[in-house]
Amino acid sequence: MDVYTGHITHLLGAYKMSGKLPSFLHSPLKLLGEASYSVYLLHPIVYAVCAFLFIKAEAQGLEITNIWKLAAPAGATLVLSYFVYFRFELYFMKRAHHSSPGSPS
Repeated sequence: MDVYTGHITHLLGAYKMSGKLPSFLHSPLKLLGEASYSVYLLHPIVYAVCAFLFIKAEAQGLEITNIWKLAAPAGATLVLSYFVYFRFELYFMKRAHHSSPGSPS
């Protein structure tokens, strides 16, 4: 399990505990849960692209700190996943709902 997945697992574990979370935590975690399939599908691609870019940058003499090696792929994964979720997943879920048997077209 990579570091990013471990942090997300801890956050989600805390989220499932009984009790009410403050809205500044509830809303982002709810959105993360809704977009989690996109995160699941895209994170290996984003990590591979970032690793490739980091290797290229270091070959050019740039020094990339470990915090950037963690934060950049994690942030890029979340941003890209939210885009895919809002642009594609919701669109196709709405289409599937409207075209399911028994629903008016």
